[in-house]
Amino acid sequence: MSGGSRQYTKGQVKPTAPPGRVLPGRLTSYLRLQNASKRLALEVHHALGAVGIEESAFLTLSLLDTACAGASTPAVMAALSGQSRTNLTHICDWLLKQGFITRRQAEADRRRVEVQITEKGRQRLPELRRAFEAALTQAVRSLSEEEACRVEMLLACCDHDE
Repeated sequence: MSGGSRQYTKGQVKPTAPPGRVLPGRLTSYLRLQNASKRLALEVHHALGAVGIEESAFLTLSLLDTACAGASTPAVMAALSGQSRTNLTHICDWLLKQGFITRRQAEADRRRVEVQITEKGRQRLPELRRAFEAALTQAVRSLSEEEACRVEMLLACCDHDE
């Protein structure tokens, strides 16, 4: 690669321009956002791994509890979580094996499968959420409360489908 150099620090790539040149603002912003996303993902991965769950399983269990009032279908869960239905099936297999959910055929339509959070899953969520929140807090530790709120507001503006 010719041009800018890359400096690696704790899993982070910092964009630097060649001497006498400046990266365009939008490219620099994109790279900063990408690096922040990688750092956040790493913090969440470590925090949730320390309590014995993968991020995708935590998100699925949390969405099932909050967005779906405790019960849903894999198709709805896949749409909410951004997972493929195949991947969500694997996640649900793991959650089922842990005793965090149940899976059964719908009574009204036997072709339809429903998943439901168990009491064990509900009891485990507070610990998992604390680990997740701690990771988020750690990821933005250098920001003031006002700056963190501003970042959340800006990200919310970007959160739309076109």
